Amino acid sequence: MAGLLDGKVALITGAGGGVGRAYALLFAQEGAAVVVNDLSVTPEGNGAADGEHMADRVVAEIRAAGGMAVANHGDVSNSDDAQDMIDAAVRAFGKLDILVNNAGIFRERPFAEMSWEDWTSVIDVHLHGSFLLAQIAFRRFIQQGTGGVIVNTTSRTALRGKELQANYAAAKGALISLTNTIALEGREHGIRAVCVSPRGLTRGWEAAAMTSAGAITQAVRDRFTLHGPALALLYLVSDLAGEHSGKTFFASDEKISEVRWEQAPGFVPHANSTPYDLARSSAQDELTYPGAFDANRIS
Repeated sequence: MAGLLDGKVALITGAGGGVGRAYALLFAQEGAAVVVNDLSVTPEGNGAADGEHMADRVVAEIRAAGGMAVANHGDVSNSDDAQDMIDAAVRAFGKLDILVNNAGIFRERPFAEMSWEDWTSVIDVHLHGSFLLAQIAFRRFIQQGTGGVIVNTTSRTALRGKELQANYAAAKGALISLTNTIALEGREHGIRAVCVSPRGLTRGWEAAAMTSAGAITQAVRDRFTLHGPALALLYLVSDLAGEHSGKTFFASDEKISEVRWEQAPGFVPHANSTPYDLARSSAQDELTYPGAFDANRIS
């Protein structure tokens, strides 16, 4: 039986563990040749992870199952490394069809105490790294003349914020806007761009939980596997989702759904309008939505 991604070549960053690994394994299972990138650092990005390169382990898993994959150990926030990742796909498999910007780090700090290095390190990996790779892939897709798919990874934190994560929230919010712009400019070239907000037990989530709340329970592990996010991404990069571009999707084992900004009905100002008029409009649920913001609607 043919796979959904037969003949496709995908580059997945941060694919040595967690949700990136789940993407890589499923893509390979569905016929894609995969460049597995991972820098093999701790979730905070400030030291080497234990043991051999994580990307090598995932490549070994894919090859053992009969799939095609090569490893890459580059840093997404380094422009030369980013170019080499795209070149690695072309050297190994002749082209690139799919880019998944998944690499990320966490630096949870109180906002008042967040250092410039804490801020820039997270922005560099999540936002600048995604920009570098997306731009290089975009140019490659135009050169190939066959279109392509760019996936950026966002988070519900981008829409609702989160304590200790000003750096992460800012980067993830910017990626939604970047993705929408890439989709607009890519349309004439057959290039699609989508954002995915995965919720599953990733390395970053586990590290953050261990810092703030202790060990994650088995019930949480059972509830938030990586099947839902991987399933959603497989669909979105396949030809089955050809109409989807410039959209953001939430993906977990509990729900896969589009997430978008909405605008309240609004107040129409006049020359004599006052703040008291705005207050009355707000009380009537015209200026604002009724009640407090319900974060559960986007989780």
